[in-house]
Amino acid sequence: HHWHWHLIYPAEGEHRDRRGELFFYMHQQIVARCDIERLANGLNRVKPLHNWNEPIPEAYFPKLTVENSGIVWGSRPAGMRMQDIDIKDESIDLKFKINDLERWRSRIYHAIHQGVLEDPSGKKIRIDGDNDEGIDLLGNVIEAAPKLSINPKLYGDMHNLGHAAIAFIHDPDRSHRENAGVMYQAMGDMRDPLFYRWHKFVDDMAQEHKATLTPYTIKPTEEQKKTKFALTYDEIELESVKVITQDGHKSESNVLITGWQESDLTLNRGLDFTAKFPVIARVKHMQHLPFTYTIKVNNKSRVPQDIVLRIFMAPTYDEIGKELDLRDQRHFMVEMDKYNVKVQPGVTKLERKSSDSAVTIPFELTFRELESAYTTSTPQFNFCGCGWPHI
Repeated sequence: HHWHWHLIYPAEGEHRDRRGELFFYMHQQIVARCDIERLANGLNRVKPLHNWNEPIPEAYFPKLTVENSGIVWGSRPAGMRMQDIDIKDESIDLKFKINDLERWRSRIYHAIHQGVLEDPSGKKIRIDGDNDEGIDLLGNVIEAAPKLSINPKLYGDMHNLGHAAIAFIHDPDRSHRENAGVMYQAMGDMRDPLFYRWHKFVDDMAQEHKATLTPYTIKPTEEQKKTKFALTYDEIELESVKVITQDGHKSESNVLITGWQESDLTLNRGLDFTAKFPVIARVKHMQHLPFTYTIKVNNKSRVPQDIVLRIFMAPTYDEIGKELDLRDQRHFMVEMDKYNVKVQPGVTKLERKSSDSAVTIPFELTFRELESAYTTSTPQFNFCGCGWPHI
């Protein structure tokens, strides 16, 4: 999912609509899912990596090899500190200081609080509520996309080089010829616990920007309807939402039924040698019964209306069992589905299976099936292979 997003929106690529905004949103969803998993298992939520000079308690030993090159990903013992990077060899040319990251962070926060970014000519470009593309511009500055950042010289490359500083923390000048850690590549960096701490920090910057914006209007005036988004749609009323789980011949309302299941996974891509035959591992994991969203919508107008339904899930309680208020809970909202539907006048009952979600991938569509079963002439060949698994 993460790797595929970066393939579609490469840092060196051209502009695509809302790219910077989606950079924030995609990573926020990953971190939110991690937070939910941690809370569900009695752990504290992810702590953002704000202090870049203190020892990092999280160790990570990936024990992974890149099959086509034989490169073994680097490891990070506990207690290491981020250091200045100075590497120049046949494959890598990197030189920056942790002070550079701190200076870029300070400049970006200043831009957020001032509500403006500055281009190389000194022109001020607003990123506050007067510019709907502000979050998009800010995302491209923070990542930073070389062709899309409004001023790379001023705002630097904080996000990407932060990944590099973590990836080479164990050998910052490669004097020991150690390879980078997984944080250096989008294909494997989600394995590292620091990925989530780093992106919690990045998301905090996005939230800081959002806190400066004028809230959406609940009941807009006619003039506001022309220029501002509103949270309400007067002609459409959401009457009820239920989650129905089918357990044999019995239906459970608003109850998710979980259990254990064994599944076969292909391990060829994670081996430190080239396997002549497929290597399959059978793992036991938690699974849930399929469920259906049942939603009643009342179209109070006299004509059919096209609407978009977005379904989110969030935890109810925090680490100590205290109920989350909406201000905190919104940071844990994960998108479960999104789809378009036309509703006729009056009350319409909408049903949507969990297996039809637009944000998940069918379990059977693994790389093994994609590589062996389809050709360029079949629709499945163009399947992206990304998304959250149904399991």
